[in-house]
Amino acid sequence: RGDADGVGAHRTPVTDMASLTVKASLKSLVSFARGTSLVGETRLVHITTDHSVNKLFGHKGNGISTGKYNLVTFFPKGLYEQFRRVANLYFLSVAIISLFEAISPIKPYTIWAPLCLVVGLSMTKEAVEDYGRHKQDHEQNTSLTEKFDGTSMTQCEWRDIRAGDVVRVVRDQAFPCDLILLASPLDDAVCYVETKNLDGETNLKLKRG
Repeated sequence: RGDADGVGAHRTPVTDMASLTVKASLKSLVSFARGTSLVGETRLVHITTDHSVNKLFGHKGNGISTGKYNLVTFFPKGLYEQFRRVANLYFLSVAIISLFEAISPIKPYTIWAPLCLVVGLSMTKEAVEDYGRHKQDHEQNTSLTEKFDGTSMTQCEWRDIRAGDVVRVVRDQAFPCDLILLASPLDDAVCYVETKNLDGETNLKLKRG
């Protein structure tokens, strides 16, 4: 696999002087989900180091976040997820009824104690799993790559890449974002890409610049 230069197809920019425009024909994810196809849909990306240019087109950043919760939303959202389950909702109803001695023959603690234990353990498990997701996201976002800053190639983190950036990917390095191949040191400007993380296939696929 040779070194390759590419432009981020859904993140950021490269030379101020270049008014070069990349039109990449893309299928809408929404139309794909609906089973329809939008013909002629394009995405406009300016190759420039001025990130404000591509912001006008609504391009997203390159940072990823797969976690379900944060410090603010964990308890409200976590409790909501727990009591979406019919069993937990049923025992919560019984526990609330047990607070009224006139209509309940059982002591409240006999219901509340096991309910709180089960919900607490489930939320603790959710917190541990979500922490692992946030940790993996941080590792991905802070991985290093090279992008063109207008004068030379400089190191940056994956999350700092924006749509329109020119990125250099070296041999055996993972792609930091969606790319359009511009150049390669191999003959005919080709490179070989492994897509095992996407489709499980280990054979190398040929890409031309």
